[in-house]
Amino acid sequence: MSRLKLTCLVASVTALLTCSATTHAQTSSFFSGKQLTILVNFTAGGPTDTEARIVSRHIAKHIAGRPTVVVRNMGGAGGAIGANWLGQIAAPDGLTLSLFTGMALPSAMGDTSVKVDLTKMPFVAAGPSIGGVVFARTDTGGGLKSSRDLLKLNEFWAGGLSAESSKDIAMRMQLDLLGVKYKYLTGFAGTNELRHALEIGEIHLINETLSAYKALIQPGMVARGEAIPLWYQPVDKGQGLTTSPEAADTNALPYHEYYRQLTGVDPSGPIWDGYRFINKLTSTFQRLFLMPPGSPPEAVAILQAAMVSLQKDQEFLTESMDILKFEPQYDADDQTAELFRASLNTDPKVKAFVRDFIEKSKMSAKR
Repeated sequence: MSRLKLTCLVASVTALLTCSATTHAQTSSFFSGKQLTILVNFTAGGPTDTEARIVSRHIAKHIAGRPTVVVRNMGGAGGAIGANWLGQIAAPDGLTLSLFTGMALPSAMGDTSVKVDLTKMPFVAAGPSIGGVVFARTDTGGGLKSSRDLLKLNEFWAGGLSAESSKDIAMRMQLDLLGVKYKYLTGFAGTNELRHALEIGEIHLINETLSAYKALIQPGMVARGEAIPLWYQPVDKGQGLTTSPEAADTNALPYHEYYRQLTGVDPSGPIWDGYRFINKLTSTFQRLFLMPPGSPPEAVAILQAAMVSLQKDQEFLTESMDILKFEPQYDADDQTAELFRASLNTDPKVKAFVRDFIEKSKMSAKR
């Protein structure tokens, strides 16, 4: 090799290494000496806030520069105020990360309280969540000795919070798919009131969150033989429904397997399509980590990598299990981001069916 070619090669390699080192330094120093705010779209003290504070205590270890991490609560309008602030007001400086709950469905359905397009916000990660466990009193409809007995029951009362609640919609669609006879009582002020109504026999069946079921119902009514689990909401990541290890000790089946057990066939039809739409947005995208529109791509990439690394952090997983009673799993990849955008822009016919289903539920509900 000639001296000239060798000199050029050395210069090229040096330039490449210098460029790489500069890029790495810029990436590594982005959060140095800065404060990262995790924005929660509900008030302090709830499950979303609790999870955000656990994340805030551990995520800095996985971000070069180890920024200070704080949690900011912005509740109201079912979580929409926080979402609107992130999309309309928050500075796109890479220093604000959401941890939102329950925003995917109202956004997809065109809820007027949501004034921003979530698909325009840089996607960092999604936190899949088991939507809930549907369980019933053992004295429901003349007697429920086994989960298989549901199709044999006389009329009973299913209870809920509102016809627009995703938990209520999922529960009613699932009961309708099975063809069981039931009445719907809604309008309870909160989950504590709903749970109390079931405990005193005013209603017989509800859709409870997994954490509350495991913490309160399983060691209480179920252990005393007063209630029995029927099914739980599976996670839907676009390529089929999956079971969940978090629900393994509930002694319940994911709904599609429960349906198959009782009927011998797989669920299908418009109601099933509507349920899949609802469930995807409330399971795979129950938790959303987004950033303000226009946030620096390098900040987005750093936080995506941090979310992946966080799930290997044993201290984070241990604290989560101690407090939340499960280990959060976060999907921070391009495939999940694409599924998120596609799910919010699903077939208008399916959305129209869901809207009609909700309106019919309002008409038939007792309050």
